[in-house]
Amino acid sequence: MDHDPESFVNGIVDAGSLPDYREVPLRRLATAYPPYAVLSAVPVWLLLALAVLLVVQPPPAGDTATLTVPPWLSLLLLAAAAWFAALAWLDARRRGWAVREHDLIYRSGILWQRTVIVPFARIQHVETSSGPLERLFGLMRVKCFTAGG
Repeated sequence: MDHDPESFVNGIVDAGSLPDYREVPLRRLATAYPPYAVLSAVPVWLLLALAVLLVVQPPPAGDTATLTVPPWLSLLLLAAAAWFAALAWLDARRRGWAVREHDLIYRSGILWQRTVIVPFARIQHVETSSGPLERLFGLMRVKCFTAGG
């Protein structure tokens, strides 16, 4: 197929004329997602706090060589569990998606916000998956795979 190099046109696009993705109203994820996000984020911290509580024992009287774990460490781990639970809840409530005529928009993040816009023409296949906890909440993950990564 021969192309005439002189007929090639690659004009400048006025960025101001492009649609602003930030003006698209996004739908929230399923209402079951925030409790699921909290439940999947917190157990590790609670198990660590429980392990520290079980390990903490006062040293025998007069024994200064025994290494002990400070009791406040479990409180710190419980505070971390509460912090990550709050972050998981806020992140879950902040996520949103929209389907437009030519693309799919997905937004996530609290401090570092990320918006992904995938044109339908680039989607090669779609995969769904759900683990036991997700099925318990009636949820599933949808992954869109694009051409070129």
